Amino acid sequence: MKKLTTICATIALCFSAGVANAANFTVTSLGDTDSPSCGATCTLRQAINAANASVGADTITFNLSGTITLGSVLPLITDALTINGTGRTITISGGGTVQVLQVNSATNLALNSLTIANGRSTAAFTAGGVTVVRPTVVAGLATLTITNCVFSGNSTVGGFAAGAILLNSGAALTVTNSSFNGNSGQSLSGEPTVGAIVGYSSGSMTITNSTFENNSGSTGAVRTSSETLVVSGSTFAGNSSTNVFGGAIDFNGATGARATITNSTFYANSANLQGGAIYSSHGIYTNNPLVVTNSTFSGNVNGAFSGIVQLG
Repeated sequence: MKKLTTICATIALCFSAGVANAANFTVTSLGDTDSPSCGATCTLRQAINAANASVGADTITFNLSGTITLGSVLPLITDALTINGTGRTITISGGGTVQVLQVNSATNLALNSLTIANGRSTAAFTAGGVTVVRPTVVAGLATLTITNCVFSGNSTVGGFAAGAILLNSGAALTVTNSSFNGNSGQSLSGEPTVGAIVGYSSGSMTITNSTFENNSGSTGAVRTSSETLVVSGSTFAGNSSTNVFGGAIDFNGATGARATITNSTFYANSANLQGGAIYSSHGIYTNNPLVVTNSTFSGNVNGAFSGIVQLG
C-alpha cells in the first residue's frame, strides 16, 4: 500500500509540473525588440523567445491593438504555442520584405484572430506568411491550426513555395473561418509556386467556412499532395493560375489520397492551361478520388483545355 501511494504521489507531481510549465506571455508593445525574454515591456519577438524557453504548451496574448512591423522573420517556433489575438485587432506585417513566421517541423502552432500581412519570402520551400520548415532528418509531425485569421498581401519569389502558408512532410493544417486575399507566388524557374497555401506530402488539409479571393501563382489558391483534402462551406473567387494547373485548387495526392469538396462556391477563377476552378491529377494517380457535392461553379475560365474541373 505504501509503494502504491508513493507511485501515485510521483504521478501527481509529474502531472502538476507539466501543467505548471505551460505559461502565458502578454505582448505589451508593438515594437520589434529582440531579446531572450520579456521585461518591463514585451514585444511579440520577445514573447516567442520566452515561449520557446518554456516547456509546455504556452499561449501568447495581447493587451493592445495595432500593427507589428517586422525587421526580420520572427524566431523559429520550437515548442507548442498558441498566438491568440481574440478581443484585439492585431496585424503582424512583414513590411513587404521579410517572412513572418516559421514553425519547427514537429511543433504544434495555433493562430487565432490575427492578420498576417505583406510577408515575403525568396527561398524554396518557404512562404511569405507561415512556413512549417522542411525536416532535415525525419518527416515532420507539425499541426497548424488557423482560426478567424486573415492572410493578405503575402508573397513569395522562388520554387516550391507559397504566398501565405507552406506545409512540409507530415504536417497537418486546419483552417476555419479565415480569409486569404491577394497573396501571390512567382516562380522564376518553372517550379510550382502557389498563391495562398501549398502542402508537400503533408498529412491532411481541412478548410472550413473560409474565403480565398484574388490569389495568384502556378496554382491560384491551394495546392496539396496531402493524403486528405477536405473543403466545406468555402468560397474561391478571382483566383488565377498564371502557369499551368488549377485556378483555385490543384489536388495531386498520391495513390489512395482523397479530396472532398462540399457546399462551396467557385466563381471567376482562371487557369492558364487546365482546370479553371479545380485540377486533379486523377489520371496519374488513379486511386485518388475527387468528390464534389452541393457546390456552385460560375464564370471560371480555362486556357488551352476545356473543363472547369479538370481530371489529369
